[in-house]
Amino acid sequence: MLDILSEYADSNADKTSFRITNDNIKICDKKLRELKKILKYIGKDEGIAETELRLSKLYSEQNLIILRDWEGYVKSLNIPDFDMKDKMQNQTEILGYVDLTTNKSEDRRKILITDIAELKDAKTEEPWGWAIFTKSIGSGKIGRFTIYNELYQKQPVKKGDIIYAKNEYKNKKGYWYLTEYEQYCCC
Repeated sequence: MLDILSEYADSNADKTSFRITNDNIKICDKKLRELKKILKYIGKDEGIAETELRLSKLYSEQNLIILRDWEGYVKSLNIPDFDMKDKMQNQTEILGYVDLTTNKSEDRRKILITDIAELKDAKTEEPWGWAIFTKSIGSGKIGRFTIYNELYQKQPVKKGDIIYAKNEYKNKKGYWYLTEYEQYCCC
C-alpha cells in the first residue's frame, strides 16, 4: 500500500509522512499562496475562499483515486470474508452495535435479536410473553415481535442471537407475534 501511496504523494526522506499531490494540486496550491500574498498586501481577501474550495475538491478527488487503488489491491489478495458471527463481534466491539444487512431476499427471515423484554400480566405479575426487538439480516428492517411465554420456555433466546422466523402473524391491533422459529447457526 505504501507503493501505491508513493505514486500519488510526496514524502519525507524516511517515508513516515506524506503530502497528497498531483500537477493540478501543485498549480492550484501555488496560485493560492500567490493570491494570499497579493491580497494580504492590498488588504483584501476576495477570491481566497473560492481557490481554497477548489484546492479542497482536488485533494478529495485525489484521495478517492488512492482509496480506489488500495481497494483494488486488497481485493486482489482474495482474502476470505469473515463469517457472520465474527462480523457481529467486530461490529459490536468497534461500533457498539450490529449493523448487518445482506440485501438478499432469502435472508429476510433471518433476524438478529437486538433486545428482549419480559411481558407481565398487569394483575398477576406473571410473565405471559416476551417482546423481542429485531433487525432483519436480509433487509435491515427493524421490528418487534411478541413470543408467548410457553414457546419462549421451550426455545429461549437472548440478545445477540440470530433466529429464523418460520411463522408469524399480525393481530387485529397491529402487533406481530412469532409463533415458530429456530436458532440460526451463523458460524
